Amino acid sequence: MGPHLVGEYSAVMLHKMKPSVSPANVSTALDSLSQIRVVPSNAAVIRRAVEAHATCGIHFYDGLLVASAEQAGCTHIYSEDLSHGQRYFGVEVVNPFLKAGVL
Repeated sequence: MGPHLVGEYSAVMLHKMKPSVSPANVSTALDSLSQIRVVPSNAAVIRRAVEAHATCGIHFYDGLLVASAEQAGCTHIYSEDLSHGQRYFGVEVVNPFLKAGVL
């Protein structure tokens, strides 16, 4: 998981969830995520994010999510912004809200 993934998770919990999740609960969730391996954003990850933007038509920051997941060897990423079932560089998007019946 990259630092931007943790930031994205926090932003969604604080701003996109209805009702929003309290900062205290987000902090508790972040504590539980602290054991997950962090993938640093280096030049290769950023270059791959630019490639994702150019070839897949996704936003650069979504490209960072995809590139970090690819570098970490992930097979899936969870996102409500990207298309459920879409594959980017071998990484499949799963919308957890669709699976939970939220949307």
